[in-house]
Amino acid sequence: MLVGRLPELRRLRAALERARSGRPGVLALVGEAGIGKTTLLEWLLGRATAHGWRVVAARAAHHEREFAFGTWIQALDDCVGKLPAERLTALGGQHEAELAMVFPSLAHRSRGRAVGVPAERHRFHFAVRALLEELAADRPTAVGLDDLHWADPASIELAAHLLRRPPGGPVLLLLAYRPTYAAPLLRDALASASREQRAQVLELGPLSASEADELLGSPPDAKLRLALYRESGGNPFYLKELARGEARGIHLDPAHASAPRTGAELPAAVRASVEQEIAALPAGVKKLLWAGAVLGEPFDFDLAAEIAELAVAAALPALDELVGLELITGTSSARRYGFRHPVVRAAVYESAGEGWRRHAHARAAALLLNRGFAQEAVAPHVERSAGVGDREAIELLRAAGDAAAARAAQTAVRWYEAALGLTADIDAFRDLRIALLLALSSALSEHGMLDEGRERLAEAVDAAKTKILAARAPGAAGERDHARRILTGVQADAGRWGALRVARMAAEEAQHLDGAKVSIRAAGGRLSNGMPALTAREREIAALIARGLTNRQIARQLFVSVRTVEAHVSRILDKLSVRSRSAIATLTTTSLVAANLGLAPRRCE
Repeated sequence: MLVGRLPELRRLRAALERARSGRPGVLALVGEAGIGKTTLLEWLLGRATAHGWRVVAARAAHHEREFAFGTWIQALDDCVGKLPAERLTALGGQHEAELAMVFPSLAHRSRGRAVGVPAERHRFHFAVRALLEELAADRPTAVGLDDLHWADPASIELAAHLLRRPPGGPVLLLLAYRPTYAAPLLRDALASASREQRAQVLELGPLSASEADELLGSPPDAKLRLALYRESGGNPFYLKELARGEARGIHLDPAHASAPRTGAELPAAVRASVEQEIAALPAGVKKLLWAGAVLGEPFDFDLAAEIAELAVAAALPALDELVGLELITGTSSARRYGFRHPVVRAAVYESAGEGWRRHAHARAAALLLNRGFAQEAVAPHVERSAGVGDREAIELLRAAGDAAAARAAQTAVRWYEAALGLTADIDAFRDLRIALLLALSSALSEHGMLDEGRERLAEAVDAAKTKILAARAPGAAGERDHARRILTGVQADAGRWGALRVARMAAEEAQHLDGAKVSIRAAGGRLSNGMPALTAREREIAALIARGLTNRQIARQLFVSVRTVEAHVSRILDKLSVRSRSAIATLTTTSLVAANLGLAPRRCE
């Protein structure tokens, strides 16, 4: 679908009309990857075909640069092979021989020489020029060469020759390439042809917001359209790929527009186009680029150099190369740089590899903390580098969530969920986990995700129940102060986040501490008489869960199938009215404590 580009289309039509009138021409479409060069090239070639032109085309490929004249062979070989013998003979013996040495379809006419030394290549250039004039003798001919920046050197030499000495007759040569990667020979020849009015150069820029809306059609809402436009930088190829990702359920979250899109979130076509650009970079240059992607946009050069573990003497030349290639650009702030597009940053980020990225994020977090950055600025790096059980990381993410909760609930949800992921049901973090669940429930509800908020609140209630039951055992043993501290913590966290049911439960239990022995006896009756009415096998499985065994490990120990264990676990959850394995473990442990105190029967049905 072609949208916008009205000035460019007018110039394309004019070039076609001039060539059809018998005046040869060259038209170059210049711009970055995905900007629309191929779309315009194909539009013009399609229009030429519809008007009866002979059209030949080729697209150069980075991995085919070792094939001499490969781009021209791809464009012309089939057409040359179908030419009647008399038309080839009309070119003259010398031209025919030169062509036969290169084009596979004419190999049977070859005299056995290869095109090698400059003088011989020069003769081949003139032979191709004569061929194009012969092709245009009976109808106008258009030659479209796409991605010419990836063409082999011999193909570039031939293109430069035709720019200097264009064929006579109605021949239109269409070139599309990325200026940063184009060979100097091609750039110089095109500049000279443009000055002498033998060629036109169309430099393509981004689409406007209204053109992007037209290209997208009917996305669901204005926020998503704006997010897609910003993420794509107005690049139509990136825009379409990101929209296709949305259609496949790979969602772009407008609130996380500054976060790198990784893994499956990045459309493969977008990733591949950028990976070609960075594949050949030297190791040090790649590291600086990766470090910039880890930091985000705009990134500080000095920080990026430290994260990449590059000395300034090595980092400065790397910076020059990246700016020269236009992978990054300067900003209005000194020593701060941005990527050519946000999608470019995402592709660079992914190319770094998981291990390198994790190490780099850890370095970034440490550097930012040392420089006094806010926790919210450090949180993205902690999220991507911390391991399970890292209390400092959990606390930092929780603090970042607290800071965001009042003004950006969705951001708070992200940090609370990240913190919860690092607790992993570890007993030492049980108190903190309840607080995080309650905070997350509140943030989800604030963001309008009511069902998810209720689910997290239910998890908090289950965790609080097990915590309250656990508090009874030390209370009965005379450790009332410890039990009271536990209950006070639950009550405070629940009250803070509006979980009144949990707060009331904790308050009632605190009031009953003075009668703890009676409470434990009552609890013992509920837990054993059972816990409630667990079978012997269910009690055995609950005990193994309390020891931290997985379903597969339990199945091996009891010589039963995993499916059987899963069925028992499901029944245990139902009977105990809890939702998690950690709750089963806590109730089982509490039951054993009560039994060991002589406050409950040991036997279970």
